[in-house]
Amino acid sequence: MCNTDNHIVLTESDNTQISWCRGCKTYSMLFKCCCVSFTQQEIESFQRVLNNLHERDFTYFFLGEEHALIQNHCSNTGLCLTRNDAENLKELIHEALTVNEAFSIIYNLGCK
Repeated sequence: MCNTDNHIVLTESDNTQISWCRGCKTYSMLFKCCCVSFTQQEIESFQRVLNNLHERDFTYFFLGEEHALIQNHCSNTGLCLTRNDAENLKELIHEALTVNEAFSIIYNLGCK
């Protein structure tokens, strides 16, 4: 991640913020207490994972709620998401990608 002067906040909610870094050309997603960086291809892949979640994926019971565990196959780290978390992230990522596309066209920021 680059310094915050290079970041453009694309969308945010109570517990999530998605921004674009003009310096390193990546998305940053702050979700609750996690921070994840994505290239364009990676955020689109993550979006597909979220879109393909089914009821059967919410099998982990933590803190009184069912969660889906999304994990990179090359890592021991993952995200535990409730159904509500997954739906909110899907909406926010869609919004962030749309806003980034609009910014790149309107302001010729080279967001892509």
